[in-house]
Amino acid sequence: MAGEEKQALSPKEILHHKFGVKASYRIEEVNVSSQSTCLYRCHLQLPNFSVVSNVFKKKKDSEQSAAELALEKLGIQPQDNDDDHTTVEEGWDDIVERIKYIFSDEFLSAGHHPLGSHLRATLLRDGERRGSVPVSAIATFDSKINSLCKVINPSMDSDPILAVSYVMKAAEKLSDYIVVSPHAASLRRKSPYPPAIIEGLATHVESIKVEAVHIKCTKRDEEVVEPVILDISSDRYYLDAIAEKLGLKDASQVMISREISNTSSCRVYSAIPNLTSSNDLKESRNAKASFVCCGQDIHGDAILASVGYTGRSHDLEHDNVTLKSFYRSLYQLFLFNMFGFLGDSLHVLSPATTSGTGVYYIYSSC
Repeated sequence: MAGEEKQALSPKEILHHKFGVKASYRIEEVNVSSQSTCLYRCHLQLPNFSVVSNVFKKKKDSEQSAAELALEKLGIQPQDNDDDHTTVEEGWDDIVERIKYIFSDEFLSAGHHPLGSHLRATLLRDGERRGSVPVSAIATFDSKINSLCKVINPSMDSDPILAVSYVMKAAEKLSDYIVVSPHAASLRRKSPYPPAIIEGLATHVESIKVEAVHIKCTKRDEEVVEPVILDISSDRYYLDAIAEKLGLKDASQVMISREISNTSSCRVYSAIPNLTSSNDLKESRNAKASFVCCGQDIHGDAILASVGYTGRSHDLEHDNVTLKSFYRSLYQLFLFNMFGFLGDSLHVLSPATTSGTGVYYIYSSC
């Protein structure tokens, strides 16, 4: 009907527009002894990951729950559809306002936003880096800024460096409020936070060691895959630990990919190209890391790790990524790209050594 207001798309409809038939829903019946009725759980498979819903009395409710979880992992919010009506100029203004809010007292004191956890961690640093948040973290973990960057340039998904540059450019308009680092992609608030807020950040955090995979570029334009241990002490920002393994100064030089694992919050970390000298950054394309990222080109050395903050708490969540799981992911992506499905039953046989230079044989019982 003419003049009728456009209805917002449901989570399932958003996924259908984005993935089409590649979004596969499977309903599982759940029998609970204390209840006579049958309950349902939905397994949603997308190209790069899968999610499992909570248990519901209706099948359609479990499907919607799974779709909502998938949108959350993708950094998409249903209300982001309003950005379809936002002009480029309005998008820039909204990014400026969003950055200002991110560094406000209210945001830091709010609930468990992943970016809020990054900000809290940087405020526990010592020295000049205290409170400096990597721009790549802002562009990656704040879904509102991410969607506004897409308003400015829809091709941002395949070139995440654009989002970093947009956030930096927008922050320059807040010179009275935000300090933009001239030598690194990081932002910090100019005025100090109230002492009461800072005192509330002091929490006991256990030191952890996380297994990850280091995908190195050699001078022969080949990749050498090796295991690496991320040693994250109780007072250390985890992105600084990753930066150290990549040979970078700190987290401000680290580029963060989208989530790429189908089982956990796994991402590829590499150097931000235009912030690293040519002597430190190999100009060659990292084929293995780029393949894992499904459309994002990665240059130079990269680290594949499952570590980060979620919206559930301020605790750092982590899982080990081994050479076996890395090659399993490569094989699953190969199957999907070639045949449109992911192997459910894979067997990976690796050589006795884990130097990353051996031949890996992967068998599927699909």
